[in-house]
Amino acid sequence: QAYAYAHDDDDAYVLLVRINVSFLFDAFTTTDGGTYFLGLCFAFFIGSSVEIFTFIRSNVYSKAAATGEIGISTKLLVAFLYFCMVLSGLWAMLLVMTFNVGVLAAVVIGQVIADFICY
Repeated sequence: QAYAYAHDDDDAYVLLVRINVSFLFDAFTTTDGGTYFLGLCFAFFIGSSVEIFTFIRSNVYSKAAATGEIGISTKLLVAFLYFCMVLSGLWAMLLVMTFNVGVLAAVVIGQVIADFICY
């Protein structure tokens, strides 16, 4: 295990650089380089899904608003997309809170690339 300290006095600021990481659940704990890479791909997907859900939701709402009245089915779709956006955002936050440098980079790079593609 290698540690990169951002602050010497408080262990709350420790950034971990290691392969054994739990991704959201204890059952999803990596044990080797291959599972760690799959976990980083998962973190990338979660990070990008936040931006993708935001983009889809704004497009659905703006197209419905352009027609005048927004129907109940469109409101339900927008609410479901909002739910997915918030859920993926909270999962991304939990992944970043592992304080693993690779996971942090995967989430941020996923959001940046998805934002670049969507907008």
